[in-house]
Amino acid sequence: MEQLTFDLEVFSGPLDLLLSLITKNKVSIYDIPIAEIFDQYMEYIDTLRQMNLEVASEFIEMAAHLIYIKSRMLLPKEQIEEDDPRMPLARALAEYQRYQTVLPSMHELNLGAMGSYTRPAETVELDRRE
Repeated sequence: MEQLTFDLEVFSGPLDLLLSLITKNKVSIYDIPIAEIFDQYMEYIDTLRQMNLEVASEFIEMAAHLIYIKSRMLLPKEQIEEDDPRMPLARALAEYQRYQTVLPSMHELNLGAMGSYTRPAETVELDRRE
């Protein structure tokens, strides 16, 4: 009997999953096709559920937020107070992406500093003989 294996990416949070889906679909963070990304997002969550893995509440919360954005985009333009309901999410994703870009170099700096210790400053009294 063959053993089934699953290759499921692990994401550190909902923004990580969204950023991965946006990158995979080669779309701009500032022009997210919410319906398409939402469907893929829910497929990932459904896969987790089918594997009996606990789905973190923050992933469910992001799914609800995506539904909210899509519903806002369906309203007539006169009823929307802001220009594009996707912009707050786009800004959060852009900031998260900047952190992810810098994170490897910060990790390398941290690894380089491990094992090296500095000695605390000491006060030295001089012996002044005349």
